[in-house]
Amino acid sequence: MQTNKADLSDKTRQITKLLKERCSPIPLDDTERIMANIEKFLQRNSSATVTTQSFVEDAATTVARMFDFTELIVALKDKSDGKYRYVAFVGMRGEAISAYKKLAYSYDEMVSASKFPRIKLDNYIDFFLGEFTPIREGEIDTYNRPSMLSTDRKAEDEWREGDYMCVYMHGSGSEIIGWFELARSMSGKLPSRETFKWLELMVSIVSMFLYEREYSGMRR
Repeated sequence: MQTNKADLSDKTRQITKLLKERCSPIPLDDTERIMANIEKFLQRNSSATVTTQSFVEDAATTVARMFDFTELIVALKDKSDGKYRYVAFVGMRGEAISAYKKLAYSYDEMVSASKFPRIKLDNYIDFFLGEFTPIREGEIDTYNRPSMLSTDRKAEDEWREGDYMCVYMHGSGSEIIGWFELARSMSGKLPSRETFKWLELMVSIVSMFLYEREYSGMRR
């Protein structure tokens, strides 16, 4: 039985409507919203004229907005001496930024569990509990709300002042070229499993760009 032109035209309209609905650029949920933001981030930074600093600052702002973090900073490995320094800031007061810019850590200092007690979640994420984080000289001024560091944690899923997490950027093999340091979620709660997975993906994308552009010819 042959399909007449009217039936074919009607089916075509139905299929067209279905496909356009499924390809709509309007996000339907949080997952699609995050995917759209990643796509826009890549489009903004596809030009060869984008500087490394502007790329890192855009990445920091994008991650903070996507995952509702009120405080976020980025540290990168300095090619001149191999130390890690903070280079991009979101949601930090001026005094805290000035204090962060004075800090520099060697690789051994940065990975030291005795200097920086941590909960190791996987190869990409460490979580630093405020209760176990010693305040070293020069670091108290890096906190946005230092007067609240002694506040007790009211629930196990609460994000307490002094808590922070590091999502590491890897280059070749196990080389760490920097990290995203995140503190204080807008909800006041610790990240969900979904947020952890999206953070790893986003930071991996940033890592690839930075490694190829800045570190591929450099050894630790």
